[in-house]
This record gives sequence, structure tokens and C-alpha cells, in this order.
Amino acid sequence: MPNDNKVGHEFYLLMCSFRVDAVAFTSGCGERQSPYDAQEEVLRIASKLGISISVGLAYQSSVSEIGVDNKLKDIDDDVSVYLGAAPIVECLERHTPDVLITSRVVDASLFLGPMVFELGWNWDDLQLLAQGSLAGHLLECGCQLTGGYYMHPGDRHRKMTFQNLLELSLPFVEVAFDGTVCVAKAEGTDGVLDSSTCAEQLLYEIRDPSSYITPDLIVNFQDVTFQPLSDSKVLCCGVKPSAESLPKKLLLLRSKDCGWKGWGEISYGGYESVERAKAAEFLIRAWMEELYPGLSTNVTSYIIGLDSLKAMCINNALSKHCEDIRLRMDGLFEKEEHAIQFTKEFTALYTNGLAGGGGISNTFCGFKLLVAIVCGRFGAV
Repeated sequence: MPNDNKVGHEFYLLMCSFRVDAVAFTSGCGERQSPYDAQEEVLRIASKLGISISVGLAYQSSVSEIGVDNKLKDIDDDVSVYLGAAPIVECLERHTPDVLITSRVVDASLFLGPMVFELGWNWDDLQLLAQGSLAGHLLECGCQLTGGYYMHPGDRHRKMTFQNLLELSLPFVEVAFDGTVCVAKAEGTDGVLDSSTCAEQLLYEIRDPSSYITPDLIVNFQDVTFQPLSDSKVLCCGVKPSAESLPKKLLLLRSKDCGWKGWGEISYGGYESVERAKAAEFLIRAWMEELYPGLSTNVTSYIIGLDSLKAMCINNALSKHCEDIRLRMDGLFEKEEHAIQFTKEFTALYTNGLAGGGGISNTFCGFKLLVAIVCGRFGAV
């Protein structure tokens, strides 16, 4: 559960209709909020509503590494490990909480854990775990399964009315003890749920369909098929464990300080707007070189409305027809003062730049990168 007001508001709305005897929530935290803080927030919201609930935690307890002195040191503050469904099941079995909050967990495993607990699946029944992982993967992006990120006005197979897109229905899954999986949405609701939306979500963030790796098992999606049973329900078949079904490694993310980032934008419209944007870029780089020689190489630039997506080769003829563009420049620097100065140069474009520029926005901040590391379950590899 990320630390932002929107998620807190969503939990508030959910608990307004909460029935302790009928509903349980499972939610995962990323790097922005600790499970303990999230637990306190949920209890605060419940108390405000006069609801008595229990909130369990399933979280990464400790991560250590061997230093140069060959001694183990705790690195919990810098690292988050992608966990699987096992800690979720253990927490549910021990405490049966109304709300369960986790540290970083693979999306599909957030769904697999409650399935294993409720249906009594065994960890050695890999076919059932594969079925549950498929269901979790299809649900993990919510309305992306029911028409979100799907509609395209230029594709007759993906046309939807704007109103239909506005009122998408959240999907849910029906999972039987034998592993039968049907994804569905409420009858009569808007959105689209069919073989195409299911296939699109199946391939989302999949590098190798024959080897979808989770901490719980490695899944083979190659033979998955979707059979629409109605406008609101699709049967999902054909998933199986991969030949090498049990993962030997885990993925962890480690934060790395990468200096200071600054960025600025300015808009130009009308005749020769692209040329004016290019001239503004030249000035920003030149002004930075005057103060800090060599730092202009730390800056990248592009023109929104012309080449920011880098989707095609831009020629001079095409740029002549662009009359509503925005210059964007990003810089990454070792020192904070460099990032501050870079953003200040954009303000100077109002008095020392090209005619007709406007709408300047700029800022700077410390920049951290999340580095992905593959580790053995009992040590880095």
C-alpha cells in the first residue's frame, strides 16, 4: 500500500462497507512505506469509522550481506526483496486477520496466497499453483483486463465509446478447488472482457511466456487459451508449470544514490517554433558550460510534440509543420548546486531567450535508482 493520500482514501471507501465476517483485504507495500506504518494507517482509518479489525503483517524481516571484512551486516534499509505467497499463507493460517499487509510481494502472489489458504492447496501441487498464478497475473492490473489500456479509435476491433471506457468494471476471478479459473466482471457492467483483453494482459511484463518466474514457481503460459462463456466471463485453460518449476533465485531491489536531477520545460508555438526550441536548448547548454565546463554532456533534451517518443525519424520537412511544441531538458549531476543552476537557466529564457516562449516549469531533486539484483535464496549470486 503506497504512502499516498489516494490509497488511504481508497481504503477509507472500502472500509465504509466493510463486514469483518465476510471480507478480507490483502495489500502490498513498495519501497515508499513500511508495513508497520501502513498497519497503523489502516487501524487509524478503522478507528475513525468505529470498526474493530485485526491487521496482520507479512513482511521481509531481515536482509544481510557479507562485507569486505567477511562479516554479515544488515542492509534492510537499502533493499527490498520480492516475496512470494508463502508468508501470506503463513500469516493467514496463524492469525486469520481481517486485513493483511505485506512488504514488497510479486503481484500474482498477492492473489495466490489467499487461494492456497482458502482452498487448502498443497505447495507440492505445482499444477494448482500454476493455475492460481495465472489468475493472479490476469488480475494484477485491475481494469487493464476489462478494457483499460485497450481501446484504440483507429482499430475497429478495439473500439469503445468514451462512456464505456469511463465506467470500466473491476474484474474478479472464480477459482475452484480443482484449479479451474474463470475471470469475470459483474453482469451488465461496462468495459470489455474477452479473449483479446485477456491475451493482452497475459503478455504484460512477460519476457518468456514459457518461463514466467515468481518466487513460488516458474509458470509456462505458452499453451494458455481463453474461452468466453459470456460477455462477462472467460474460462482460462492450458497453463502448466515449467520444466524447471522451482525458482532457485529471488529478485531484490536496492536503492542507489545517483546524485541530483534537474529538469526544465518551455513551450513555443507558431512559425519556426522548432527552430526557436533548438535555439533555447543551445542557450541552456552554453550557459551551463560557462559556469561548469563539461557539464552540458550530463543533459539530454527532446521536443514534446516532435521527437520525444522517438517513434520515427524526424526530417526537416516534418518539423516545419509543428507549431505547438514544448522543449524538455533533463540533467543528472553529482552536486546539488549544479542541478539548481540548471533549473535557474530556464527562468533566464524569459528575458534572455527566444521570442514567444512561455509556460516555463522547472525543479530539482535528489535522484535514487532502484537496481535489480538476482540473489540465491540464501545469498547473492
